[in-house]
Amino acid sequence: MITDKNVQHELLKTALIATDNYLGIEKKAIASNAVNSVMMKEFIHHYNIAYQAFMSLGVLNQHEEYMKNHLT
Repeated sequence: MITDKNVQHELLKTALIATDNYLGIEKKAIASNAVNSVMMKEFIHHYNIAYQAFMSLGVLNQHEEYMKNHLT
């Protein structure tokens, strides 16, 4: 777990932006009732960024269930 406050701030910002991005892709997929390979690739990319940031912050256990629900 990273304890430097500046690094924590940047990791949190990274996690929030990545989460917003993968949720935006999910929203587009639901609205169009379709998913293509580019959307899936982008979703996984942003999902992994959020996952790694939360893991580095030591709070993944607080977010993992929510995140997994969006994989379906």
